Amino acid sequence: MDQIDDIKNIKLFRSKLDGFIKNKIDITKSAPSYGCSWEKNYPTFYLKNTYNKNYVLKLIFFYFLDIFKSTYNNFHISKTSLKKKSYNKLIITWGSLKNYRNNIYYDQFYKKNSKNKKILWIIFLLEVPKKLPTNENIIFFYNKKSSFNLKNLILIIKNSLIENGFYIKKYFHYLSPYTETAKKFSQLTIPILKNIKFKEVEIVYEGQPFQNYFIKNFRKISKAKIKGLCHAYQALPMHLIKKKFEKCDPDQIIVHQIDQKKSLIKYLYWDKNEVTYQKRVTNEKFQNCIYLPFSIENYSKYVTEFKKFLKSFKLNFKEYYFPSIKIHPAKNKNKSYINFKNSINRELQLYFNYFKTDKVKNKKNFILFFGPSSGVIRATNKGNNVFQIFINKYTDTFRNIFWSNFKKSYITSNSILYVKNRK
Repeated sequence: MDQIDDIKNIKLFRSKLDGFIKNKIDITKSAPSYGCSWEKNYPTFYLKNTYNKNYVLKLIFFYFLDIFKSTYNNFHISKTSLKKKSYNKLIITWGSLKNYRNNIYYDQFYKKNSKNKKILWIIFLLEVPKKLPTNENIIFFYNKKSSFNLKNLILIIKNSLIENGFYIKKYFHYLSPYTETAKKFSQLTIPILKNIKFKEVEIVYEGQPFQNYFIKNFRKISKAKIKGLCHAYQALPMHLIKKKFEKCDPDQIIVHQIDQKKSLIKYLYWDKNEVTYQKRVTNEKFQNCIYLPFSIENYSKYVTEFKKFLKSFKLNFKEYYFPSIKIHPAKNKNKSYINFKNSINRELQLYFNYFKTDKVKNKKNFILFFGPSSGVIRATNKGNNVFQIFINKYTDTFRNIFWSNFKKSYITSNSILYVKNRK
């Protein structure tokens, strides 16, 4: 029954996209077309509301909150021209200046560095830089530090009125920081790239509006083949559905899991020759750890469900080592995440003695993820027993329709144990 519902829901989102296109919506820069399912934002709650109308209030709240967030965007690029007129490759990725050492950038996704001057890099910085390094084959796309500015908000709304007129539906698609980022990224990069020849393009791909809008516009100036690297695969991967609109999709999708390849082809509308499996370069290891989410959808709900899990599973803790707790790297300095970590740790410490026994040999690492982290699958495929605390069953949990190589069992109504199938 679950698989039938899953297929229906995939087709429902596809029909939404087709309806947007029919109504002359540019889905490459549309926030609801993103298909995001893992952040606290308007696109995520649009998707959740598509399947469950109980999210309508959160949908409205985050729509307006995202408009407010738009005023904080102040994007720039580190250079506006290049001396060279041809490169073997263009790589577009996310990154941090922490990965820039001795005038070389080390990319965490491609496991490559910027030494090769025949490759041009565009790096979307995840932090607000205090000072930018200069490098002949790197362009940094970054956000300058800014604060809320009423004039900026008025300007954004004014420009939206000019662009969209009285077409009310467009405001629900384009009055968004995702649309603003998409437009700004292309506005700043395309003029630099239009007179340069590339043999191919590689982009860390999540189906984000700035990526699809860029691909659509880049194809107007170049015939280079575009490859998208799918570095992570969320529980509900609607962001990776082939959009089939104005050539905005990569020519090739590269994945690191066989099940990813199968589901992209079978359910998400990609052709067989468009999806390539490549083994992940790094030998990723998962610690004996509780991994906190990238986005805390509901603080109190997570704590409550964690309490239920601890109480229900306590007699089995003797089989596991006592875990540490890790905040998502992008949120390390965020006070609310630090507070959340402390709350989880307080509950965990109450069960310390259930882990403390030397009678059980060959103890297992205790690995638990909160929310729809792609780490659940990566850790499970390494042969680990992996727990998950979730809020929304459909958007947060990993489904057999996408992942056939594991089995799962419910500990409570909002917690699951995943185990890889032994073949």
